Parts: sequence; C-alpha cells; structure tokens
Amino acid sequence: MNIRNIFVPLVIIALAVLSFFHLGEHKENVDVRVSAFDNIFNQRKINIGYIVFPPTITQDPNSKELGGHFIETIREICLQAAIEPVFIETDWKGFSAGLKSGRFDVSIAPTFITIPRSISVAFTDPLFYAGNGVIVRKNDTRFNTIDDFNRRDITVAVTQGSAAHEFALSNLKNVKLNVLPGPDQLLTLQEVLSGRSDAGFANSYDTQTFVNKYPTKVKDIFSETPYNLTPVSWSVATDEPELLAFFNSALHALKTQGKLLQYEHAADAHWLHEVKKYRLNKKLDK
Repeated sequence: MNIRNIFVPLVIIALAVLSFFHLGEHKENVDVRVSAFDNIFNQRKINIGYIVFPPTITQDPNSKELGGHFIETIREICLQAAIEPVFIETDWKGFSAGLKSGRFDVSIAPTFITIPRSISVAFTDPLFYAGNGVIVRKNDTRFNTIDDFNRRDITVAVTQGSAAHEFALSNLKNVKLNVLPGPDQLLTLQEVLSGRSDAGFANSYDTQTFVNKYPTKVKDIFSETPYNLTPVSWSVATDEPELLAFFNSALHALKTQGKLLQYEHAADAHWLHEVKKYRLNKKLDK
C-alpha cells in the first residue's frame, strides 16, 4: 500500500477539523454579547432615563434634586438590588433612541403604551392608567367631540413625540398641527392662550393643571371623560427580556407591599389603577 496515498488524505482531514474548530471559536467570539441585565449586576450600576413630569418625576429648580413617586420607586428598587442609580434626562422624542443606543438601561418616563411605541421599546406592566384632555379658550363653543377638531381650518398644538401627537397623526388627518419640542406639555398648552392654536392636546394631568392655573381663560372639554384611555409604563430595549422580567417582578413586589400607592400618596398623585372605572356599561362595574 502506498503510504503517500494514506498520509495526504489524513493531513487534509486534520486541517479541515482544525479549521472547523478555529472558525467555531471565532464565530463564538463574534456573537458573544453581554446583556444590559448582566452588565448592570456586574458593575452594580444602572443608567436611568427620565423626563420631568410631575407628580411622577419632579426636579427642584434650584438644587436640581429629583423627586416624585417614580423616583422614589426606582430608588427603592436599586436599594434592594444593591445597584447605584445614575439619572440621565431625555425627552419624548428621544427616549426610545436612548434605550436602543444603550445610553440608558431603562426609561422611567411615564410613557403611554401605544402600538407604534411597542415596536421600538418593550414596556413593563402598567403602573397606572390615564387619558388625554383638550384645552380650548373658555368662550370657545365649537368643539364637543374629538371629530370636531378634524378640520383644515383648525390648528392643534401638541408636544413632539407625545402620545397626544401620535393620536393626532393617526386620527386627525385634516387638522393643522402646531408641533412643539418637549418635554413640557404645559408650554404647548400656552399656544392656546397666545392664539397661535385653537386647541392644545395633552395628558389629562397637564390639562387639569393648566385649567387650575388659568380657570377664567381656558377649559378642558374632556375633563370628565378623558379620551384615549391608555396604560402608563416604564420601558427597556426590545432585546432585553431579562431586564424587563426583573422590573416587572420588582414593580409587582412593591405593588403587593403597598409601597407604590404609598409613594403616590406622598406625591399627592391620584391615578386610576383599574380599567373598569372608565367603562360605560355599568353592569361591568359590579
């Protein structure tokens, strides 16, 4: 038997096997990704995106100290998990990009869960439920329903990237939008007082705050029946299931212990926590 005829094929096979393991090791090195969850608990630090939005998140104008019941909640979670919170300010337009880029690990901005947003971020279980209101001038009698705004001769002020902005884009195709940069929706509502807009769309909390500030000048035509009832949540990146599960578990624990309501009451917040309170069919409320 010719030794060369045996040796050469064996060498080729050996090289092929070595190449296979080499490529496998290379591929493994390329595909390895440290999740945000692992990174947080390895470094014992978490980057938290926030938007000033009383009473969930407040900021002292002088000391810049953060407060509000969402701040108390995330601090309690970090305390019990032995991780350091690092707060990073964002806005409604940029919070999802901040999660995608890894600028922060979680956004605690009180964000309305919507279908378009759910494509970009993963939401925690709802912390409470809220609706939207519409500010118009006190003597304006043109509007009674949302459809009344869907006219080309009407200008509506909205905050860029807000749920009210998304709602108007999807449901009011004819209205002229006056889009203002965020995050302060009260500044958007000022457009009604200035006459630059016929109406201002915002969350019910801000519209009520604005009416309380200017009771003789404006009204919220949906103060008793907020439209577009929506759950409010925190969010993480869509590819972080472990982190999402961690926050859902943490929030569930604090809710069960009564701490979420404790923080809300301390902040003088009065949110709805059961969807059934908005149902029109009274038979369902039993």
